[in-house]
Amino acid sequence: MKLINTLIHKLGKPGYQVDEDLSSFDIIRIVSSKGICMLRGVILAIRFKHSSFPIFSGRNVRIRFANRITCGACLNLEDSVMINALCKNGVVFGRNVTIRRGTTIDCTGVIRELGESLVIGDYVGISEGCFIQVRGAVNIGSYVMMGPGV
Repeated sequence: MKLINTLIHKLGKPGYQVDEDLSSFDIIRIVSSKGICMLRGVILAIRFKHSSFPIFSGRNVRIRFANRITCGACLNLEDSVMINALCKNGVVFGRNVTIRRGTTIDCTGVIRELGESLVIGDYVGISEGCFIQVRGAVNIGSYVMMGPGV
């Protein structure tokens, strides 16, 4: 348990403690699942304009125009997230950003008028099924949590 807590602290979450009631089997399942997501994230990071380690990517994550994305450490994209990053000044994700399953971020609807930019601060959580449409400059500050379906 101590090793897992230390690793989580190094990933930018100081003070985070894993629940002592988790069994060794539970921990192995969680770590192996996160390891697979991290491998997907390594492949995704190669396509980004700039990224910091680690990136976690779930299944069926679709990114269009990944070369316009910059992200800080610990970006977590859960299953079936779709991001279209085509906008004039790109998309910036801060540190420790989690985007839950089924969320769509669309930075342009038509190519005659691109959206400006999307900046998401540090320690942001975007819940399941959210939809963010970018036309102007959209800034989501740090320490923001968005509920499901926003």
